Amino acid sequence: MSSSAQMQKPVVGGWFPVDPHSEKIQELAKWAVDEENKKPSVYKLAYKKAFYAEEQIVSGRNYRIDFEAYINIFPGPAAKTEKVGKFQAIIYEDLKGNLELTKFSPLLQANEKIAVAN
Repeated sequence: MSSSAQMQKPVVGGWFPVDPHSEKIQELAKWAVDEENKKPSVYKLAYKKAFYAEEQIVSGRNYRIDFEAYINIFPGPAAKTEKVGKFQAIIYEDLKGNLELTKFSPLLQANEKIAVAN
């Protein structure tokens, strides 16, 4: 494979991988967790680390970030950290730097069972 084929430039509208350990990605993932925690729930998340990230250039930028977070059941004095979960967030950043959480969802674990209605 030629070096030019290996060094492809990002295409506008296409997703391309970025360093999940960069300060920008870590900050965006933590922000996404903070936004998700604003919703009423019996659990709250505590950000741990990002492990995969992609960026998409649009009229602004989209970031798709896969990360781990601690799941705290019944937050407060009786808080119990149940486990570490894996999640994905998609964050839109407009040209002025304003952020919008467009998607937040758990990632299916390899040996997790899925409930199927009969």
